[in-house]
Amino acid sequence: MRPARAIFLSILAAAAFLPFLGRRDIVISHEARVVQTARQMAESGWPWRAAPATVPNVHLVQRADLNGALRLDPDRTTPPLHVNPWLVPVLNDEIRLQKPPLPYWCSAILFKLAGHWSEALARGTPALLGALATLLIYDLARRTLGRRFAVPATLVWVTSYFIPDEYRKVMADPYLAFFALAALWAWIRATRASLLLFYIATALGLLAKGPPLLIHLLIPIVLYHVLYRRRVPGSISLHIIGIAILIAIALPWPLYVLRHIPHATDIWRYESVGELTDNIDNARPFLYYLPQLLQISLPWTPLWLFGLAIAWRRRRTLFPLLWYALTVLFFSFVHLKKNAYLLPVMPAQTLLIALAIDRLRASLRLRRRMGRPKFDDTLAIVCTLLVIALVGFLNFIRTPIENVRSPRTAAAFINLALKSGQSITTLPAKLPPEATLYLPLDITFDPRATTILYLLDDPNGKSPTDLASFQRRLPEVNLIAARAVRLPGRRYKLFALTTAPGQPKSLALNTTPPSPPPHRD
Repeated sequence: MRPARAIFLSILAAAAFLPFLGRRDIVISHEARVVQTARQMAESGWPWRAAPATVPNVHLVQRADLNGALRLDPDRTTPPLHVNPWLVPVLNDEIRLQKPPLPYWCSAILFKLAGHWSEALARGTPALLGALATLLIYDLARRTLGRRFAVPATLVWVTSYFIPDEYRKVMADPYLAFFALAALWAWIRATRASLLLFYIATALGLLAKGPPLLIHLLIPIVLYHVLYRRRVPGSISLHIIGIAILIAIALPWPLYVLRHIPHATDIWRYESVGELTDNIDNARPFLYYLPQLLQISLPWTPLWLFGLAIAWRRRRTLFPLLWYALTVLFFSFVHLKKNAYLLPVMPAQTLLIALAIDRLRASLRLRRRMGRPKFDDTLAIVCTLLVIALVGFLNFIRTPIENVRSPRTAAAFINLALKSGQSITTLPAKLPPEATLYLPLDITFDPRATTILYLLDDPNGKSPTDLASFQRRLPEVNLIAARAVRLPGRRYKLFALTTAPGQPKSLALNTTPPSPPPHRD
């Protein structure tokens, strides 16, 4: 890649992925779980001298309130555990093993270095990975389709609304998508150094989201060798070294957890393989992704459809088509479906759209009139300016809309009530994760209090509000009354639950809470 073009593409990537990361509050629980867990890690100190967190022991429970989902719920009949939060992730005083720790570690390191947490710091790593992926897309398109497809594919990558939007969220999926792309690119590049990079990227992808990475690698790698008729690169000794590196990176953490936390294998199986079999929590129909594909290809949807129509005609162009189709088909069999699960297959969508752009460009004879190098570089400059303007405009429009859903107001009210000196407490583990994110980390349940503040994420007003329903949600305490507390906004509903004298104290732990992190300006 020429230096001038590399500079253009780097500016383009930075403009698409990096600006305004901290303007929007964290309003979804998927982001909040990562950030809150990372806060606990950073607050405990560096991993080699972390202050242990005292958390309840866990047992495997099939939750009726979650459609039979399996969870590692607290087992308060046994002594509590003292764990290193960097090795055993902790969310609101409870162990969280649903996801591997790499996203937590990346955010926690930034929080620790900065001395505080913020939305921008939390989202910084996945956004940077999305920007770096731009250069990988350029080279992947060049190596699989041809040199003239590289710049169009890069421009599609940074201007597809879904791709930068997902990479600007602090979740496991951007990490998985980047390391899957990096591993595939390294395998196709097929040099000695890149094959070792393949195993490193694979190990990091496993630490980001576990076994789903293997599906995102197996499908394109097999298709690449079949359609391009290429042999497996590298020598046997090189692959043995690579596998040893992969094991050294990816295996120590799960071995440590299996040794210290009961039932970890069960929850991992349920969260991965179980989504194809017995995990029906939030299950969606088989054809759920079909209409979603029209949305996640915006604003390039017409060209994406055109790319689907022309890609089957040649062996080389079948690669992105079959990669895309087989991946979507596989995840259609998974019970739990989210658009974010398709982020790792967005490179294939990008290549398909690049095919359509090249065909359209050829039909308009733009290459003959303007000359390909001049045309591509001019287009890169123009698109850089357009992306900068588009990102700024969308953030200007979306920020107030998203922040209306923010839990900041509800969290501020709870924090003020807890500091009032009255007999009021709350249950951090029972609060929405995005609300606890805006509370100090030292808030714990006080068994002596007579009032429990209970917050519901209820944007549609369908959650039950009678005393019996709250008693079912909190079987550990005896409730005698429940009243609503008026909050501004429509999403969150706050209730003050009055407890009976002599309530059980099993929710309390004999622990000294950590000091709260420094407040942000």
